[in-house]
Amino acid sequence: MGGMHGLRASSKQKSGVDAIKDSDIETMFDQARKQFDIVVQQRMDSFDRLERDISEVGKDIVGCKTKTGQLSQKLEELDALIDTEQAKWRAVLNEGE
Repeated sequence: MGGMHGLRASSKQKSGVDAIKDSDIETMFDQARKQFDIVVQQRMDSFDRLERDISEVGKDIVGCKTKTGQLSQKLEELDALIDTEQAKWRAVLNEGE
């Protein structure tokens, strides 16, 4: 009968899952939810920063393209001036011959 009594005693004990109180489950759920909300907010903040940074880089690229275009135009003008001056000096030198 001792074996039977031992069986009854063990059947009265709750398993690990059953031993957790409802309030403990609620507390754990609340903590998990708070952590989840924090992670979601951090993710949103990270994406906001990423979008802002991408926008700034885009503006920088547009500015660089504009400056590159202006510099290219000025170089073309300078090349044309050099060609004109070379032609004038060649004409002067050819007159002297």
